[in-house]
Amino acid sequence: MTKKEKFLKSFDENYEGVFVEMKIPDCPEPEIIWNPKENFAVKREYYAKTYNKKLEMIGKPEIKIIRWTFE
Repeated sequence: MTKKEKFLKSFDENYEGVFVEMKIPDCPEPEIIWNPKENFAVKREYYAKTYNKKLEMIGKPEIKIIRWTFE
């Protein structure tokens, strides 16, 4: 199972939300995003379309998901 498959599969579980840590060029520290479960359907679709199997942004691979935590 790829990192992307593991990440997307977790959106189908019963969690309250997800923290997503992003590596962004020119930012000295990672960006941290919080999304509540009410956003899961929209965000899952977005991540599925926008990121490759290594969780790098398609077309701009220097932007990538480096860690996530579902809670």
